[in-house]
Amino acid sequence: MMDIYYENSKGDRLNLLEQPYCLQTADIFDKSWAYSSVSTRRNRERIDGFTKEVESKRLVLSIIGRTPSQYQDALNRFQEVTEYDILKASPGRLWAGDHYLPCYVLSSIKAEWEYDIDRLDNEIEIISDYPFWCRERPFSFRAGADVPEGFLDYPYDHAYDYAPPSNMRFLHNDHYYDCDFKCTIYGPCEDPRFMINDHVYEVRALLYDHEYLTFDSRDKSLVKTDYQGRRSNIFNSRNKEHDLFCKIPPGRSSITWNLGFDFDIILFQERSEPRW
Repeated sequence: MMDIYYENSKGDRLNLLEQPYCLQTADIFDKSWAYSSVSTRRNRERIDGFTKEVESKRLVLSIIGRTPSQYQDALNRFQEVTEYDILKASPGRLWAGDHYLPCYVLSSIKAEWEYDIDRLDNEIEIISDYPFWCRERPFSFRAGADVPEGFLDYPYDHAYDYAPPSNMRFLHNDHYYDCDFKCTIYGPCEDPRFMINDHVYEVRALLYDHEYLTFDSRDKSLVKTDYQGRRSNIFNSRNKEHDLFCKIPPGRSSITWNLGFDFDIILFQERSEPRW
C-alpha cells in the first residue's frame, strides 16, 4: 500500500494513514480538465484546447488519541503544520506514493465531536493552483571520460563501435510525455553547454569554484548562486539561438558535453492523478 502524507513547506510531515490521523475517504484519485472551444463555419463548436484550473479536493480524517493529551496534541499539530503554509503563502505537498501535489489546506471542518470523547472526524479541503501530481527523477552527469556502463569495450580494434563516444551519456525518461526539468551546473567552468539528442542547452556565464547556476523549464528562470550564497538573475545570459527550456522527450536520450563540468537534471514527471 502506498504512503499518503502531508508535508508542509518547511518539511514537517503528517502521516495520514497512521494514528492519530486515519484517512477514511478522499477524492485525490479523481481528475478533471477544463476545455475551450471555438465556433466553426457550420455553427458547430470545436474543442481547441485543454487547461487546468484551480482545483480543490476533500479528505476525511479520523483523529484519534489514546489519551486526552495525545488527542489534543494531534489536533494542535495538524493545525500548526498546515496553517504554516497559509501564513507563508508557500504550498505544502500532499504525497501519494512517490508523487506529490503542491497544495494548501484551505479548511478544516470537525464532525462527530463530543466532549470527553478522544476522537472526531475532520473533513479538510485542499486547494492547488497547479493541480498536477509530480514524481521527480534525478540524473547526475560528472566530468571524466569513463565509458558508460552497459557498453562493450574490447582491448582490440574492431570495425564496429561497441562503445559510444567518451563524452556521451544517456538519460532515460520513463514517462509517457515530454517533461519539464530543473538543471544545476556546477563550477568551475565557462560558458557551459550540453546537448540532449540534437538540442543545445547553453549558458554564457563564468562560474568559479563553489558556484553554480540553475535553470528551470517550469518557470523559465535562470539563476546564478555565487560562493557566498548570493543569487542573481542571469536570464539574458542564455544562448538565445536555442531554447534553454525545451522539455525532455520520453524514452532514451543521449547527453553529450565536453566533460569539463558536473551537472544534475531533475525530471518533473507530471500526471493529473497519482499512480496507483
